[in-house]
Amino acid sequence: MKIFFTLFFLIGALYADIDDAKIVKEILLYLKFANAPKLFTPYPAFKSILREDFNVTSRCDEADLVIVKYPEDLPRHCPLPSQAVFGLDYKLLHHYPSAFGAFYWKKGRPNITLIGPRTRRLKIEIPDALEKYTEDRVW
Repeated sequence: MKIFFTLFFLIGALYADIDDAKIVKEILLYLKFANAPKLFTPYPAFKSILREDFNVTSRCDEADLVIVKYPEDLPRHCPLPSQAVFGLDYKLLHHYPSAFGAFYWKKGRPNITLIGPRTRRLKIEIPDALEKYTEDRVW
């Protein structure tokens, strides 16, 4: 019975990552970047989903945009914060000055946060459809 619950939990976690990856992909497709970004993420589910519409690299130092949930998930050679960061946790907006946005779950609900001054500095245009998720600063 223990094996069944463990297997059930692992499969559920995998599908949750795929769903999160699809949502992040849609957010990134709405944003207007000055140049098409080269993406890096350490998560296999995100790589497979994002590869459909973006140039995904396997090396962090080649990327223009990094998608990450925890700083410790990144390889040691990753030159953050020189690249733009899209977080999968709100706390990353505090951790990296180059983090311009985040998609995260809070109290069982999905949240999107985009930091207006950071998107302008990185030359990322926020369309009207995402304007309601924009904040002037990190809280």
